[in-house]
Amino acid sequence: MKIQRNRYDLDPLASPNATVKEEIELDKHAVRLKGIMLTADREDKLYHRGVVSVSVGGEEVVSEDYHARLLMSGLGVAPENRFLPLDVDLGNGVVKVVCKDKDHPTITHQPYNVSVYLELEYDETAQ
Repeated sequence: MKIQRNRYDLDPLASPNATVKEEIELDKHAVRLKGIMLTADREDKLYHRGVVSVSVGGEEVVSEDYHARLLMSGLGVAPENRFLPLDVDLGNGVVKVVCKDKDHPTITHQPYNVSVYLELEYDETAQ
């Protein structure tokens, strides 16, 4: 089995309290989701204002309104430890991500872009 980390860019969170919903159709040779991580072009906005939910093949793996900051990583973390570890069968191969901007008392909204990184396991014999 081969592990690969792939980046998927979501639509921008362009306005306060905006919600972005994305369905990511994965390669048919991907068999398991091994980890997930979030980044943003304005990491402070995602850290303080962002919430997320993720489902894989219809199974919820990150519950609704989960603080995005818990899926982010800093430079002080070794690259192999930056992903939230998971071990989820991909089912129908569709990952659904919902990312929301929520009001914060001291952090004003500015449009920001969120990227989801998925650590996927591939069946090399099927390729």
